[in-house]
Amino acid sequence: MTDSPQPEKSTPESSVPSDSEIFTTLNHLVSGIDAEECVEEIVKKAEELDADIKQLLVDCLSMALEKEAALPNTRPYVWRSLIKVARVSGIFAQKRTLRCENVTIENDSSSPALVAKSEGGSVRLQIVKQASKDSKELYTESLVNWAHLSHPNVLPLYAIFLETEDRHLCLASPTTTDITINDFLKSQSEVSRTKLIADVACGLCYLHRYGIVHGELHPDTVLISDEGRAIITNLDRTEGQSTDSIPVRYLPPELLESDDSIKASQGSDIWMFACLSYEVQWLT
Repeated sequence: MTDSPQPEKSTPESSVPSDSEIFTTLNHLVSGIDAEECVEEIVKKAEELDADIKQLLVDCLSMALEKEAALPNTRPYVWRSLIKVARVSGIFAQKRTLRCENVTIENDSSSPALVAKSEGGSVRLQIVKQASKDSKELYTESLVNWAHLSHPNVLPLYAIFLETEDRHLCLASPTTTDITINDFLKSQSEVSRTKLIADVACGLCYLHRYGIVHGELHPDTVLISDEGRAIITNLDRTEGQSTDSIPVRYLPPELLESDDSIKASQGSDIWMFACLSYEVQWLT
């Protein structure tokens, strides 16, 4: 897969803190976020902050998670604080936002694409969702979750405010091949299947670390990058969404019931992962 675009780096200051100093500061910042009451308090206080301070708060929470400055017992609460503040404020972490001046729009095809400039060259992006500036449909929990994830086995999602007449907010991912894991194995029979299964396991473990349920894990939602690694996609599923798009052979027993109150869970993700692993291992 083409390297993901990197947001533009800021100009270094005369005195740049070391990595250990940054880690210590972030650890101190998030160490007290260890209960749901703390999450609600942060969200409530964030509503009173100026826009620039809200952005700084979101950036710090995002960085604390990326640098693993949050301890395992506080990580889920720090994550929920990040997502709730981002949704309420209508902002994304700057590291998950691409600067519009570095993005151009291509309308040469029926499906408009974006090209982002990065230090390593140009990267093509595929628009996942697009709406007007005031629309709330891009601030759903699943999309804001996805936009703040950062893992080699999860397809990244970036926020871009396009400089159009009404300054559209756009969510886009690096263009990958459309090769699903099963189609890849049919054409590359000698590839290590265990390695691909491990890729999916790592990506799924990362999602579950933050309490995220994929809910639709099957061969069509796992693509293969240009480097031959498995990448989990389709993370915009909403709670209560129909299971019609999921192959019946991948549905756990509880989701086969007609009871609409039963929702997808991390347990059902594990069931689907087991089905996927078996199919990948023995596909001919």
